[in-house]
Amino acid sequence: MSIWNQETERILSDMFHDGKSGEDIAARLSELTGKKVSRNTVIGKRHRMGLVHSVPSDPGKTKRKPRKRTATPDGATTKRLRTGPPQSKHVKRRRKRSAPIPEHKGIAFDDLAAGVCRWPEGDGEDMTFCGCKATHGPYCEAHHRIGHAGTFVPSEDAVEGAESVRRAA
Repeated sequence: MSIWNQETERILSDMFHDGKSGEDIAARLSELTGKKVSRNTVIGKRHRMGLVHSVPSDPGKTKRKPRKRTATPDGATTKRLRTGPPQSKHVKRRRKRSAPIPEHKGIAFDDLAAGVCRWPEGDGEDMTFCGCKATHGPYCEAHHRIGHAGTFVPSEDAVEGAESVRRAA
C-alpha cells in the first residue's frame, strides 16, 4: 500500500519549499503514516512531482580554478597547454570486445535449472528466460554485459558470432 495521497504530497511539497531536507521530510511522513519512509522514497517522489532545487544565480559561486603553471627550462613559468581533444568527466568508454548475443532458448520459469541464464524475455505469463549456461552469477556473459553496461550496441564481432551460433543450432 502506498503512503502517497493528496495530504502526504502536500506535506512533501510544503516542507520542500520551506527548505527542509529529504531526511527531515521522511521523518515527518513516518510519524504521520506510521510507516517507515526513507529519504530516497522522498527524493524519488519529489522528482516525480517535478520539485527541483533551483540553480544558484550567483555566477561567483561557480568560480573556475586557474590552470597550473609549469616551469620552462629557462626558469620562466607558463600556463600548461592541454594536448588532445577536450575530455568530459562522463566519457563513455567502449569495450574492446563484446560477447556474442546467444539465441534465446525460451525456457519457462518452472523449467529453470541451476546454472542457466535467467535473462527474461517478454512479460507476464508469456515470460521466458535465456537458458544458456550462466557464467556471471545468474546471467550468461552477453546478458551480464547488457545488464551492467547500460545501452548495448553489439560490435561487428558480436553480430557475426551470433549468426554463427544460429547457423550451428
